[in-house]
Amino acid sequence: MNRRSSTRDLTYKTSVTLMFKTRAMEKGLKAYMEVLRLVRRLPADARIYYAKYARENFVNYRELEDPSALPDLLRRAYNHSLWVLNKYAVDVSSADGLKKICSSG
Repeated sequence: MNRRSSTRDLTYKTSVTLMFKTRAMEKGLKAYMEVLRLVRRLPADARIYYAKYARENFVNYRELEDPSALPDLLRRAYNHSLWVLNKYAVDVSSADGLKKICSSG
């Protein structure tokens, strides 16, 4: 393998990695926005807490080392959102948008 093809392979791998990270970031941002929409359905006294909680969790995972962990994180976000909605007796069908984001490939 000569130096030129080695550089080309490295550039390709870097481009592919960046593309996957960009897609993961877009999906994470969509999920975060959907969670914030769900937070608006909660009682006023719970909104501040859960908005802050959601932000902290999404910020903690924004630099995801392993992109294959994203589906699990999104599934956890969805399941926790359902738990919170049930806790406050909010219709869980309002989380259908988040379910779509979290379950899409």
